[in-house]
Amino acid sequence: MAADLSRRELYDLLWAERTADVARKLGLDEWILREICKRHRVPVPPPSYWRDIEAGKEPRRAVFVDTLDPAVERIGFGISTRPRSEVEVRPAARRSPPPVRIKLQKREPNPRSIEWEPVKKPHAALAATANALRRTRAEGGIVSVRGEGVASMRLGTFSIERAIFILDRVLGLLEGRGLACAVVGNCFQASVAKDSVDFRLKEKIEHVPFQPLMSGAAGAAANGWYPPIEVPTGRLAFVVDEWGGQGLRKNWRDHSRAYLEAQTEGIADVLAQWVDDSRRSRLERERRDRLWRRADENRALRQAREKREGEREALLQEMVDRRVRAERLRGWIASSGEPSAPETIQMLNWARRRLVEIEHGLDPHSFAELLRERRLFPDVDPLAPLPEDPDV
Repeated sequence: MAADLSRRELYDLLWAERTADVARKLGLDEWILREICKRHRVPVPPPSYWRDIEAGKEPRRAVFVDTLDPAVERIGFGISTRPRSEVEVRPAARRSPPPVRIKLQKREPNPRSIEWEPVKKPHAALAATANALRRTRAEGGIVSVRGEGVASMRLGTFSIERAIFILDRVLGLLEGRGLACAVVGNCFQASVAKDSVDFRLKEKIEHVPFQPLMSGAAGAAANGWYPPIEVPTGRLAFVVDEWGGQGLRKNWRDHSRAYLEAQTEGIADVLAQWVDDSRRSRLERERRDRLWRRADENRALRQAREKREGEREALLQEMVDRRVRAERLRGWIASSGEPSAPETIQMLNWARRRLVEIEHGLDPHSFAELLRERRLFPDVDPLAPLPEDPDV
C-alpha cells in the first residue's frame, strides 16, 4: 500500500470498517493505530457506533476538520510488518504476501462539518483584527494581538486562518439578521440601537511543565524553577462576555460532534436572542423607572393637596371668626345707645368703621378675590393626581 495517507483518507477508512480490521490491513497493532489517530487528530469511532450499525440505526459520525499543519495532515506509515499474531503462525522462510491495496470509499458530505478556507476579504468589523493576526510575529507558536479597533486574542499560528473564517462567518450572519457589528474595547460587539452583546473567540492554551533535554539544564532545573511552556491545542471556543441572558447559551467549543465551523448558524441565532433579551430587559427597567417616578410625583402632589387643604381650613375658620366678631360688634354698638361723652362717641365711631371693614371682608365679591389670590380653588386643579401608569 502507499507509504502514507492523508488524515481524511484515514478518517474514511476508520468510519467504514472496524478499527481492528483497518489496523490489520495497515499491518499495525490496533493500539498503535489509535495512538497515530490521537497524534494526528483523527476521530475514531466508539464501540457504540458499530453497535448502532448492527442494530440497523444510522449513528452520527464525529466531525472531521481540516488543519493547515502539513506535519499533521499527512500520516506516514512506511513499509510496515504484519501483526504479531500472524507472524508467529507463519514459517520464517515463507515470503510475506504483497500488501493489500485498500479501496477508499467515496467521501460523503458531512452536515456537521464545513470545509473552510482562508478569507481574502474579512468582514469590516474583523479586518483590523485579521490583519493584526496575520502580521504579528509569533512567540512560542502563539500570536497575541490587541489595540485600538483590534479584538484581544491569543491564537496558535495554525489556528489563525480558521479563527478568521469562523468570525467572518458569524459576523456576516449577524449582519444578515439586522445586527450591527464592531470591535468595542477588547472584544466584538453585535448591537441593535441601544442594545448589544459582547463576544470573543479563544483558543485553549495548555501549560506543559518544562522538561530540559541537556544534562546541564536538568541540573539547573533540579536546583531552580522553570515556568511551564504554553502549547496551543487548536481547540477553539466562542464565548459571550455578558451577564443575564435568561438562561441563554454563553459558550460554544470544538467537540466530537460539531466543530465551531458547523455551529455558526446556531451561534448567530443565540447572539440575536441575547440582543433581543437585552432589549426586553432594558424596556422593563425603563418602565420600572417610569412607574417609580410617577409614584414619586403623585406622592408630592398628595402632600401639596394636604397642605392646600390646611390653608382652606384656616381660611374658613378665619371667615367664621370674622362673622362671629362682626355679630358681637354689631350687638355691642346697638346696646351702647347715644353716649354723651366725647371719648365714648369716638370709640363708637371707630367701632362702626371697624365693623364696616369686617363686613367688607365677608362680602362674596371680596372673598372670591381673596380665593383667587391664594389659588385655593382654581378652575383647573394643578395638584390633581396623575394616572398610576404613565404609559396609559
